Amino acid sequence: MDWLTFISNVSAALAWPLAIFLVAWMFRRPITDRLRNLQNLKGAGFEASFEAASEDVKKSLTKLAADRRLDGLPIGDDEKNAVQRVLSAWVKIEEQVERLAKRLPGEVSLKNDGLGTVLEQLVDAKIIGVQARNSVMGLSQMRNLAVHAPSTRVAEGDVQEFLALANAILYVLSQSEE
Repeated sequence: MDWLTFISNVSAALAWPLAIFLVAWMFRRPITDRLRNLQNLKGAGFEASFEAASEDVKKSLTKLAADRRLDGLPIGDDEKNAVQRVLSAWVKIEEQVERLAKRLPGEVSLKNDGLGTVLEQLVDAKIIGVQARNSVMGLSQMRNLAVHAPSTRVAEGDVQEFLALANAILYVLSQSEE
């Protein structure tokens, strides 16, 4: 076999895999967007449902939050509007972070140093874990979306989800206090 035949055979063998790779690479963003929204997956001899698992997690967090109410954090419907309920829950989280920050050396506070810096220092001091920091920062993003959303109406289900997560985070932060 000469070199020309060898290169021809290798090119023919790699043409389809290379073409599939290039198409997948060109459409990587739409493909990843579709995968993020994937709810069911069926294949050769297996089936997976991600929607049911997501609902189970939400139910577990809601139950945990209901079982572990801290400082009277509202969970059910009440007279306050949605944004006020989100903000009142967030204030309780900030208060808890401030209490933990008092354990740090020096004058550390949310007002002077900012949430990210204080949380990072709490992680460095091993007062809270990285996942607790990430959870608080994620909830901060959710709070910002609720408070600064273009529409003034936040769905009740979203508020309930936020409150359940806030309660779970408050529980984790309160365990760090001990």
